[in-house]
Amino acid sequence: ANAVKMAIHRLLQADSPESIDRRSAELETVFAEQQSRLSTQLREQLQDDVAEALLEAQERSQELLEHRAAQERDAEKLRQQAEELEARILQAEAVAEHAVTRCKTAGDGMELTHEEVYKAADLAEQAWEASRLELRTAQEAVAEIFQAMDALPAATTILAGLKILLGRLRSRLADCLSTLEGATGFLKITRERASRMAASAKREKEQRDLF
Repeated sequence: ANAVKMAIHRLLQADSPESIDRRSAELETVFAEQQSRLSTQLREQLQDDVAEALLEAQERSQELLEHRAAQERDAEKLRQQAEELEARILQAEAVAEHAVTRCKTAGDGMELTHEEVYKAADLAEQAWEASRLELRTAQEAVAEIFQAMDALPAATTILAGLKILLGRLRSRLADCLSTLEGATGFLKITRERASRMAASAKREKEQRDLF
């Protein structure tokens, strides 16, 4: 009788459809093995307890399956969001690469005035700022999906692949932002060159005014 009661207790402690199925089978096996050793009254009582436990466990299994299915649907939506985000990030990386190039080449040209060099630096900086904003926004979107995943522990299969994808996207964004941040040094150099050009132009004007 104790073996049957322990098997009932184990069944009612099961926390997944798979463990419920396994422990239901164990309970039925244990009860079948113990029946011949039990008195009629105890056998009938345990038979009722076993039937009740099996029914309760089956209902619990159905609830868990429905809960898992709901979480898997939500996880699938997150996966689709992540794939759409990956496409956005791919575009953002191309824009960032272009912004870095503009920072490096701003003001290039032998015939430019210092005003034109300043303007080129300003335009490059605007492109740089827009690119950084897009990358930061993408980082926030990745973080939001990671956070939403915490509420879906039952969707382990889908989430496993999603975590890998998000980890890769997070790494790419970090690398891209690092490269973008490094491009600001080129703008500083360009503005310093424009300042020297402006100072030189001022001296030349003063010299002309003297004569």
